[in-house]
Amino acid sequence: MPAYLVKGRVRTLDPSEHNDGIDAREKHIAISGGRILLVGDEAACLDALKSELGDEGLAGVERIDVPEGGVVLPSFHDSHIHPASGGLQVIQCNLRGCNTLQEALATISSYAENMRASGPSDTVLWVVGGGWQPGWFENGTPSKALLDAACPDFPAYLRDMNGHEGWTNSLALKEANIDRTTADPAAGCIVRDENGEPVGHLIMGACRLIVKSMPKLADSRRDKGLEAALHMALKAGITSFHDALVNEDVWKVYLRADAEDRLPIMVHMALEWVPALPMSENLANLKQKRSYARDHGKMIRAETVKIFVDGIPENKSAFMLAPYKAGGAGKQAMLTQVKTTSSESQPKTVSYEGIGAAEHKTAVGFEEAKEEDGGEEEENCCAGKGKKGGRKLQGEKEGE
Repeated sequence: MPAYLVKGRVRTLDPSEHNDGIDAREKHIAISGGRILLVGDEAACLDALKSELGDEGLAGVERIDVPEGGVVLPSFHDSHIHPASGGLQVIQCNLRGCNTLQEALATISSYAENMRASGPSDTVLWVVGGGWQPGWFENGTPSKALLDAACPDFPAYLRDMNGHEGWTNSLALKEANIDRTTADPAAGCIVRDENGEPVGHLIMGACRLIVKSMPKLADSRRDKGLEAALHMALKAGITSFHDALVNEDVWKVYLRADAEDRLPIMVHMALEWVPALPMSENLANLKQKRSYARDHGKMIRAETVKIFVDGIPENKSAFMLAPYKAGGAGKQAMLTQVKTTSSESQPKTVSYEGIGAAEHKTAVGFEEAKEEDGGEEEENCCAGKGKKGGRKLQGEKEGE
């Protein structure tokens, strides 16, 4: 990794340095190996770099002068974000700026019209995007009829604003061969009407039924989506983030960006645990990716594995202790085959994502079983909120 010596006005946010009303002071910053070694005067920073790099390495340090009027500030680390997939939504049929269902339908119709105007294609074109809100629909359930009217000529698949649900039209259901005879996947639900017909609303794992039937997205398109997300992150002062779900496609997007020096942000990845694969295959895949990021990654790290435990309360997929009052299974998506040990073949951190009360009991039991196996205490975390049985998971704060 390169090393830098930055000179300019610096605001450290240390109260003792700013109690005299001066917002920023002239300082130097020594940076090496992706770490800030020291903030101080030039001589001290050069000594810090010399200790880190030696005399020969010190000669290669790049000096950076902050432009006139500029100031260096501490930046943000986003601990749960999905830039690769979120960026795709931004450059596709993006509904996040819509405040009402009517605005969303108009946006979808306009997007489809622009596709229609581009002329015929050798492949089936899809309207893809997302950002819709469950509150726009009765009982939070979007219908294929609404989407059929807005987009009659193309299969359409739109994720909700949280990424846990999908809205499809009739053409998309047909392309995916989803009908009244299609069984719900183990960790998902096809919402149906009173006659058993799919209404165009897919929950959690059922979304995969649509995704696998869609045309493969070009690498250049995925790269453009990540570029859009990185630009938005930098504007918000984010200089590192944790992508909370990295599947094989997203992994390749980051690898290309890192190899081509297109990552201005440090990326920490939670690698997807694939329930359909045997444990041995999952572990081998995780170990290979972690080793590659450690040995060859410049701005990427892969020290975490992501395990989905349940869904969210809004669509009744969160795993609760009692049934939902208005119905709903609250299916448990727990991966019972997972077992952790202190072996180097294991990921260093496990990220559980869940929200239901029963899920938290399960996750706490998972942690306790890990300790009984002799596993080391790592910085594991549980993404989600809810009442928990047992003790808190390491990485959470009391009361969350």
